[in-house]
Amino acid sequence: MRSLILLSCGILLWACSAETEKPRTNASSLVVSDAWIRQAPPGARVLAAYFTLRNNSAQDWELRHLDSPSFERVELHGVSFQDGMMRMKALLPLRLAADSELRLAPGGTHLMLTAPSQALAAGDTITLNLRFASASGQENNLSLEATVQDAPHGAMHEQ
Repeated sequence: MRSLILLSCGILLWACSAETEKPRTNASSLVVSDAWIRQAPPGARVLAAYFTLRNNSAQDWELRHLDSPSFERVELHGVSFQDGMMRMKALLPLRLAADSELRLAPGGTHLMLTAPSQALAAGDTITLNLRFASASGQENNLSLEATVQDAPHGAMHEQ
């Protein structure tokens, strides 16, 4: 009976220490939601992807690289209006502050996906890879799945 009590106390102490352990910064501190790619007309060489990226950690992360096995090039672009014209600007590297969110949406910040390796149709799923670094030199890699969706030209997408 005494060994059962000691074993129970040991398990209880282990469980308590596991719960109070400080969380480590890893890929789970960077969370992606609502990832989608706008379906393009047949033969299109450029598509756009959108998602929400949340930094749940207490440190800043810098997005430094994007790629996908399904595209020759992936770039992060911001949209601005200058002299009455809409202009796109590459945004990498991009700082994502601690406890903040970045929303990629039509008409604003988005991923530009260039030279698809195959024709894409609504319902197809594509892998996108994001590579981050912190000021302290930590690296964080995040892969996400984005679904191709048919959305009317110029329509805002809300999920």
